Amino acid sequence: MEPVRKLNTTNTEHITYKYGETEITVLGGIRLEGLDRMRVTLKVQVEHLSLRHNLDLYNDNQVEKLTRKVAEKLELGTTLDSRGCDGLD
Repeated sequence: MEPVRKLNTTNTEHITYKYGETEITVLGGIRLEGLDRMRVTLKVQVEHLSLRHNLDLYNDNQVEKLTRKVAEKLELGTTLDSRGCDGLD
């Protein structure tokens, strides 16, 4: 059974996305000027473990590095993590 996905954009400074037990929060919102890059601070949380990371979401290398870091630090598989992030596009 596919985990439940939920995107909450009510507060533009604190956007949250839940995918099963994983919650991804965009801290500080997304700047709409200068859209050649999308620099954000993400907080990824699984149960009681969490990780914060600054990155440019348009930079594939940074996104892949974050995926590996989340999988390692939060004890998730990269497949599950990638599937959860793929639902955001």
